Amino acid sequence: DAITTASTATRSGWVIQIAALESQGEALDYLRTAQSTANPVLGGRDPFIEVFEKGTTTYHRARFAGFGSKSEAWSACSDLKKYKYDCMAYKK
Repeated sequence: DAITTASTATRSGWVIQIAALESQGEALDYLRTAQSTANPVLGGRDPFIEVFEKGTTTYHRARFAGFGSKSEAWSACSDLKKYKYDCMAYKK
C-alpha cells in the first residue's frame, strides 16, 4: 500500500493517529510496521502522513484514514493498544 502525505490527498471523516515523529522516514517506517503488525485492525485502512510545525520543529503525524464513525475509530484505537500502539481518533 502506498503512503502519502496529507498535501497530496484530502481525507475526511474519522482518522486515527498513532505517532508524531520528527522525520518523514521515521513516520513512513512506523506506519508500515504498524500496518504489518496490526493487520487485523489496520489492513484495509489508508495510511498517510500529515506535516505540522510546533515552534521551530517539524513533525510528521502518522495516521490512518477510512473509519466510518467515531465508535469505529475509537474501537480501532482500543484494539491497537493490544499491539502496544498509542492512538487518538479525530474527525477531519
